[in-house]
Amino acid sequence: MKQVIYIIGILIFLLSCQKAENSDIQLLKNTEDIISYIIESKAYALPPPPPPNDSLWKLTQEVKDSILNVKLNVAIYPTLKAPLSNNKEGLLKLDEEFQALVNNFINIKSSTNIPIVSINKKSRHRVILADTIILKKSRDWKEYDLLFYFSNISFNKNYDKAALRIGISRSSLWGSGGLFLLEKKGDNWETVKIIEKEEW
Repeated sequence: MKQVIYIIGILIFLLSCQKAENSDIQLLKNTEDIISYIIESKAYALPPPPPPNDSLWKLTQEVKDSILNVKLNVAIYPTLKAPLSNNKEGLLKLDEEFQALVNNFINIKSSTNIPIVSINKKSRHRVILADTIILKKSRDWKEYDLLFYFSNISFNKNYDKAALRIGISRSSLWGSGGLFLLEKKGDNWETVKIIEKEEW
């Protein structure tokens, strides 16, 4: 009888390890996909300034397309950070599932490492980890065109909805950020809503 209980215990342990491993794989893959999606949708070169004294000047479609095709040096802050406290007023209008994801920020462990190799393979840009020493020394960094900060990502059980905070900077004095709510449709993530948007 003791042997049967022992074997059942081992089987339960192995099954729980397998579930934890599958969950870790899903977490990593979806984290890579979301970070890649945000970089691809938010990283673009600045348009050229208009010619002097030409009030009718407009960007042509050709110029817009060429701007979107410019490959940038994109840096990512090296770790995912625990999100800051929430603005309760902006969150009142969320549906229950997104509200639960935002409330779950408190329970997420901080300082998860960024899977930079996989993200770089998926990106049209050159994606690197930011050098935090350079960031501390200078308000403007010449090594990067853009710097992204990502919070830890709060996922639902099915890994088809997510919430995270993102900051995007061209220098320490020029950037924007907010709370991004995302939904997975098919194999692709899409932004449902951005709230608490701020600029600096």
